[in-house]
Amino acid sequence: MSSDPTGAAVERWNKAFETDHASVERAALIYTLGSVLYWELHGNHCFGNRGPEFGWLGWLRRLYGSPRPKRVLELGSGTGDLLIDLRSTDFADRFHGLDLSEVGLATARRRVAERGWDNVTFASADLNHLTLEPGSADMVLAQASIHHVENLEGLFAQVAGALVSGRGLFAINEYVGPSRWQFTTAQMVITNGLLRLMPARLKRRIGDAPPKQRISRPTVERRSRACSGSSSRWSNASSTAAGSRCLSSTRSSATSGTRTPPVYAG
Repeated sequence: MSSDPTGAAVERWNKAFETDHASVERAALIYTLGSVLYWELHGNHCFGNRGPEFGWLGWLRRLYGSPRPKRVLELGSGTGDLLIDLRSTDFADRFHGLDLSEVGLATARRRVAERGWDNVTFASADLNHLTLEPGSADMVLAQASIHHVENLEGLFAQVAGALVSGRGLFAINEYVGPSRWQFTTAQMVITNGLLRLMPARLKRRIGDAPPKQRISRPTVERRSRACSGSSSRWSNASSTAAGSRCLSSTRSSATSGTRTPPVYAG
């Protein structure tokens, strides 16, 4: 274990945003079900439903886009993909992203500046040690970032306080599955059997990478090295959730302290 976990995470993500996470397309290639990840974010290209109106953002707009949010906060904004997509559809008045990586933040700021937008901003923050201004957001979003957080209780308490009383929304699009990708032998057998049965002409991957012929289960040590700074707490908790994907939303009432149950879309 690193004596400086925050520093290790910063180093890991600075490198990631310069290499394998420099774009959504490149990031999708490194995951076992990369094409599914990409479709979740941007729609299914094979069926022609592509663009910001599809994927989980389409779901978010249809269910929670009215009344129009004034201030949207993203936890773990990376290179700005999510907020740029939302801003391009005029989803809210103002957008603010928080991330640990200065490389990711610099890329996000450059992309926003190129578009001439003055209502999309970014700042450096460690989600494990976060302080948010009370009542500062109508909507808080987290896209594949919560599984990197160890201090879940502290983060969620800050989010609850930051949401506007009575109408705030916390929406999470996250990984649901076994910790460190430790899929069962039965899952591996079924998945590789389906890959063998699929005709070569139907196999396709994002970008220039060759089609995947089989999947393998990485060791825990390998996944730990690949995601330094990640936490297994979310994975352990979420592996019991129904469905293969999680679009969870929590309505917040800062005055009553009540919560409605998370909504899982499988």
